[in-house]
Amino acid sequence: MRRLVAPLSALALVSLTGCLEVGDAQSYVDRAMFRRVGGTMFSTPDLISMKEIHLETSAAKGKELILEGQVADVGQHGTYMVLRDDNARMLVVLTNVVDAADIVKKDGHQTMKVWGTLETGKKGLPYLMAKSLTIVPSTGGGSDKS
Repeated sequence: MRRLVAPLSALALVSLTGCLEVGDAQSYVDRAMFRRVGGTMFSTPDLISMKEIHLETSAAKGKELILEGQVADVGQHGTYMVLRDDNARMLVVLTNVVDAADIVKKDGHQTMKVWGTLETGKKGLPYLMAKSLTIVPSTGGGSDKS
């Protein structure tokens, strides 16, 4: 419950000062909460698999989604990464995430949870425009699925 106090007090402070509109303040709080706990307070993104996205791109386009997977590749400047799971791979654009390059490791063993909006590129291929991301703690089981 302590973790909620800081974002809620930030929302109250921002709303009272009138610096941001309520929607912008809610977005700020959601991004901060997702980074810390992997969930949102005001937004309701769907947790979806990469396979489902590839099979139903048109139905999911423009929706807020949460993806989870291992980091397969990271761009040289930290502007994108490729997530993978057992069935598929997905491009994640990180240009809207502050300090993304510091969060994402290039070793391929890091599991990430990413919240963003599904878009399609010039050739119709889906990608996720990230809003926030968080590292999924390892379970410590010691088994490697690779």
